Amino acid sequence: MPLLVAVKTFTPVQNQFLETMRILLMIVAGLLLMSCTKDRVIDRAPIVLEDGNVVLHYWNFNDNTSSAMLLQPSIVFEEASLRVVADSVDATNSGDGTALNAMDGTASGRALRVRNRSQWIDINFSTINHGNIKLSTAFMRSNNGPKSLFVSYSNDGNNFISQGLTEVSYDISEDWMLLEVDFSHIPLALNNPLFTVRFTFQDGNEGTSGNSRFDNLLITGSRISN
Repeated sequence: MPLLVAVKTFTPVQNQFLETMRILLMIVAGLLLMSCTKDRVIDRAPIVLEDGNVVLHYWNFNDNTSSAMLLQPSIVFEEASLRVVADSVDATNSGDGTALNAMDGTASGRALRVRNRSQWIDINFSTINHGNIKLSTAFMRSNNGPKSLFVSYSNDGNNFISQGLTEVSYDISEDWMLLEVDFSHIPLALNNPLFTVRFTFQDGNEGTSGNSRFDNLLITGSRISN
């Protein structure tokens, strides 16, 4: 048999299919390259605080152009998101926020309002290359809002525990107050791309009226030495 028959020819349709596959492979390769380099790209200089920690993630809840924008972090080191399980979530009126726990230059604008019936807020964030993780936020409730919240954490966003925390239950006042949770001694919080903190609402969260409010949610940490 002549050697030339080993050279396969393609129809126009087959050629088009091969060209499409080539383009798709190039796109996939580009996405893989981006995912491999993403954690090395930080588009801002670290903001160093008085205790020596740096700001990893921060929400001020002032952008209420949409529900998605309201939950977007104002400052983000890597990946961070909020998931709220409640009847509804919206922003307070402008000026009803607080300066408590705010970053320098942040206006006391709006706050996140979680309306009853409310179950929990999940705060998912990356701590890659960082330890000494601390979380703080201003919070309050309306007259009929939940009277307390319970804090737990997870290394995968699915299984939650409170082991190692010095305090897990916090009363919620009708005035703005500061909630601070120290994860510096929690091994799962160290260098974790999927760390999650959960605020579970209790005592008054099942009513058909009332809400809890959060503002200036801040997560800090210190870089792990190589």
